[in-house]
Order: sequence, then C-alpha cells, then structure tokens
Amino acid sequence: MSSEWRLVHVGDVATHVTKGTTPTTVGGRFADEGVTFVKVESITSEGSFDDSKFAHIDEATNRLLSRSVLQEGDVLFTIAGTIGRVARVHERILPANTNQAVAIVRPDPAVVDSRFLFYALRDELSTRNARSRVVQSVQANFSLGELSRMTVPLPDRTSQRAIACILGALDDKIELNRKMNATLEGLVRTIFKSWFVDFDPVRAKAEGRDPGLPAEIADLFPSSFVDSELGPIPEGWRVRPLTSTVEVIGGGTPKTAIADFWNGEIPWFSVVDAPLTSDVWVVDTEKKITREGLEHSSARILSVGTTIISARGTVGRVALVGVPMAMNQSCYGLRGSIDSPGFFTYFLTRQMVASLRQQAHGSVFDTITRDTLTRALIVLPPDELIQFFDTRAGHCLNRIRMALLESKTLGTIRDTLLPKLISGELRVGTTGTGSMETRAVSAAERSIFTIGHSNRPIDAFLNQLRRHNITMIADVRSIPFSRHFPHFNREALQASLATAGIKYVFLGDELGARPKDPACYNEDGSVDYQRLAARPQFRRGIVRVLAAANTERVALMCSEREPLNCHRTLLIGRVIAQDNVAVQHILPDDRLECHSDTEKRLMAEEQRGASLFDLSISEGLGVAQAYSQRILKVTHPKNERTQ
Repeated sequence: MSSEWRLVHVGDVATHVTKGTTPTTVGGRFADEGVTFVKVESITSEGSFDDSKFAHIDEATNRLLSRSVLQEGDVLFTIAGTIGRVARVHERILPANTNQAVAIVRPDPAVVDSRFLFYALRDELSTRNARSRVVQSVQANFSLGELSRMTVPLPDRTSQRAIACILGALDDKIELNRKMNATLEGLVRTIFKSWFVDFDPVRAKAEGRDPGLPAEIADLFPSSFVDSELGPIPEGWRVRPLTSTVEVIGGGTPKTAIADFWNGEIPWFSVVDAPLTSDVWVVDTEKKITREGLEHSSARILSVGTTIISARGTVGRVALVGVPMAMNQSCYGLRGSIDSPGFFTYFLTRQMVASLRQQAHGSVFDTITRDTLTRALIVLPPDELIQFFDTRAGHCLNRIRMALLESKTLGTIRDTLLPKLISGELRVGTTGTGSMETRAVSAAERSIFTIGHSNRPIDAFLNQLRRHNITMIADVRSIPFSRHFPHFNREALQASLATAGIKYVFLGDELGARPKDPACYNEDGSVDYQRLAARPQFRRGIVRVLAAANTERVALMCSEREPLNCHRTLLIGRVIAQDNVAVQHILPDDRLECHSDTEKRLMAEEQRGASLFDLSISEGLGVAQAYSQRILKVTHPKNERTQ
C-alpha cells in the first residue's frame, strides 16, 4: 500500500454502521408494492442490484423500521448467509429499507467519498478477511462490530475521487449494457407473446382489422381459429408435446474428488450461473472443467443457441448458451428440431415454465422431469414462421450477446484494476501527465455536464452537485420557475447555490426550449429544434457555456429527471458534442453517462417502440432517426413541460 495512505477502520469513516430488521418482528408487513425492501439476494456479486429480487413494504412498516431507512450514497454490506456482497444505494431505488442480513454503512462525506468506500469494501482482500471471521451457526454471520473494525486504505480526497472515477466508468458502461439488453429483450419478448401466445395478428385478420405488419409478414398468419384441446388456436397450427419439437439433452458432473477434471477451460453451467432474464444468454460460468473431466462424465458440449432449463433445486431458470459449454445433471438442454438459431425454443420454454407455475396453484414447483416436458403441450406454428421469427429476433438477441461479452471484458479489467488502485500499487495523480488518473480526470474537467433537478429536496440536489465537483450551474429553463417545488425558482435556487459556493448563470433566453420568437414553432404549436439551433442567440449561449468551461465545471440544468426527455440532451448536448466537446449527463442514480452512451440508449429505447420486423429497425436504428423520433415525442404540445 502507498506509504502516504492511512489504514482506517470502516467505523472511523462512517457516521454510523447499523442493520435492518425483518418487518414482521416489529408488527410490520410485506406488500405487493411500495417501499423497496433490499435483501441479500437483491445484491449481486457484481456490486449492483437485481431489481427482480426486491421485496416491498408499506409506508407504515417503513416508519416502524426508521433505523434502517436507506439514504442515497449508503454502502450496503451483506453480513449473513452470503458474506461480503457490496452495493451502493442510488436514488432510483429510494425510498428503501433493508433487513438484518444487510449492514448499512453511511459514509462521512467530510472524510471519505461514498463511491471510493464502495470500491474499497468490494476489494477481494476486504471480503476475504470478512469471510475468514464469520461465525457459523445455522448460517454464516458477520457482526456489525467486525464490520466497523475492518480496515480500508484512505488516500487523499482527490485520489479517492480519481479511483472512483476510473472504476465507476467501467461499471457505468456495464450498467448501460444491462439497460440496453433489457430494452432489446423486452422488444423480442413482446413480439413473441403477441404472435405466439395472444395470436394478435390472427385475431386482427379474423376481425377484419389491419394486423399492423408488412404484407409479406401478415401473409404468414391465418385469418381464422379452430378448436383444440388447448382452446381456439390459429388454423393450420398444431398442438404438440414439447418433446416432439425439441431434442432433450442431459448434463453431468465430473467427479469432484479428481482434481484433473476441474479448473479447466470448458464452462460448466449450474443454476447459479443463470443470467438475469433480460440478459438472456449465459456467457461465463463460476466453475469450469477440463477436457478429461468432460470425457469421464455424462456431460456434453452444448452449442451456442441451446436453451438450458434448470430442473431441480431452483427450478425453471432459463438461459441461452452464449459460448460452447457443458452443464450439470440438474438441468436440461433443449434444441429445436428445425434448422434455426433456437430463439423460438428459448421463448417457448420460458412460456412453458410460466404455464407450469400457474398450474402448480401455489404448491412447491421443485422438479421438472422428462415426463414433465412430454406432458407439456404447446401450440406449434408452421416452420416458416418459426424461422422468420428466429432470423429477425436474432438481430436484437445477438446484440445482447455481444454486449454481455463486452461487459465480461470490462468486468475483468475492473477486477484487475480494483485491488491495484485501492492498495496504491497502481498510483494515481502523481505519475505525470500520462497517468491513468490524469487522463480520466482531465477528460472529466473538460466536460460539459447536464443535470435535471426533478422533484428532489434542495439539499439532495446540492449534495449531488458537490459529489461531481460542479462549480457553476447554467440554468437552461425558458421559465426558471417551479410551481410545486419553489426551492427551484430562480431566486431561491441562486441563493442556495451561492451558500454552497456554486455559481449560477441564467441562459434560458439563449438556450431554453420555449423561446419567445414565433418563427421557432411549427403550425401545431411544437417547437422546431432546427430553427431554434439556427438562432444567433442560441449560438451565443453555446459559446458562453464553452468559455465558462475553461475555468469552471459547468452543469446545464433543466427540470427533467431523464436526460433523454429533455432538450438539454436532445438539442444542447447534441450540438456541443458535435463541436467535439465531451458531454456527460449526471443521472438520478448519481452515475455519469457520456453522451455517446446516452445516444446508444436513445437508439435502443426508440427501437423498442418500433416494430421489430421493420427492416430499418432490424438493421439498427440510426442515431439521427432516433433523435427525430424522440424529439417529436418531447416537443408535441401535449407532452411539453416547462423547459
């Protein structure tokens, strides 16, 4: 560790260290929706949250659990069951609470950067030390006292921020990939359900309505239904056992006592490797076997595109094989009987699992056998339609696979850098102009930032500005007024910023989205961004922002929470980025998103709203087209906010 860095106890850099409570022990209750309730399984090994694993409590229960109400920037550390998983609380999950298996470390902002502490606790040395001190009872436990006494290195604040910036940039890109994957997966899933579960195109044709598909696609669907043992199905489609349409493949486990069978290069899938539903593919596994282990077991190599379904233990997890791999005997592999990439089989299997769970009527769904697969009846469309779906769905699903492989590489880089940066082995800030930290920080210093004030309390807004070292706010609202949140009115905001040592400049006349000039509007009353950007006043505003950025860290501020719904991104940020100046958007969860990644998210979101089988969409929506589509939505008179 760097000799200048102190070793400090976690308790010394936190205002307090506590944990939550099970709601029912204090007379509270769980709810179907409401306040987010974080459990151990909600926190991933990657240091993020799996939203599908959140529980919920009502407001009354949250008040009963006031000791463990989470705040933005809290660092969570799992202390029971799975020890040492770490996550940082973002605004997007709030309001939130947690239970006694999760410790809450509230960083002291005067001493330690919240993001730095998050990474320091994620360092393998820290988690390994924690696991070595667990108390084994019914399950592993790690006390709050032990957590408070854990040591972490503490460099100066500049180095803390630089380290967090470097590691955070990698995590932010991984998170962006995850969100894009969710968008793309949702698009394909929606089409599958519409076509093969709800039979929407057939229903439309039977009722004399336009199915909303190109003629060559609509022609693949019949215009009437026939009765079957599963109810009305499209004419010409068939009811068949699942096993008549797929090859069922078994798995196997090499003998664990023979070391030569393990730690090889062949990924070996078990249920712990099942990806998030939105990620679809499994591209890596926790354990790997050797070629010798494969040959001395019943396991076999599964090709890319094979569907895996877990059959025992945690039942019904489904994944697509993303790289050649083997699997254990608690899973089945499914390959479609026709020559296609296997995407129809994957979504069909997910639908089958949903049906089996419904049929269980609340009983324990704990085993899938070959007989289960044989008894499962499916509605099978013609091969031509399956092949068409697989081909077009592949445009989206293969992009998900490439994003996962990219995220795997980024994760490896992050995990390699993390211990070196946290320990000081890889120095930041003192190795000259070519150092990693210098490159990262100087790039950030040259950036123009953007932020939306949304409905936050003024203290939360100011704290976020401080965390990103913003020294000047450029208010680009046409009308600097908020009826519901008066602390963001121009005079009140300017006073609050001044108290925090942050400068304020109003640029709504130059850069606002609702100018007084009628020539900037279309006949329907919507503003025309091209005309607005052509105004001399607009260009003068851009020049003022760029000039200020030479000496200040400037954030363009508007009201919209989501940058993609605001002209600060769709107009101002776009223009500045075209001038080869870095633009970074401060997101509500405190992440920084560079403008190029925002554009990728824009394309993915606009693609989701379009037809999967529109040729231009299948080949990838262009950024200009995505901008045009989003601008039309944002500038429509009934959708416009005060900007």
